[in-house]
Amino acid sequence: MTIRSPLARLLPSKTSDEDLHEIKAAGWREQRILVVSADDKRLNWLEKQVIETIAERIYGKSGG
Repeated sequence: MTIRSPLARLLPSKTSDEDLHEIKAAGWREQRILVVSADDKRLNWLEKQVIETIAERIYGKSGG
């Protein structure tokens, strides 16, 4: 089943990795919202553990 919406035309047709990075960066700079994967290769083990601890406290255990 497909649901159609007049808002669909406002969505970008394809978002590149660079665009997503800029959206995330702007979210942090402008609203202090952090979007990060616990599997991000740029993070060390301790940083990943901190992110997982915070996420579990706020949202509960993940399913994976």
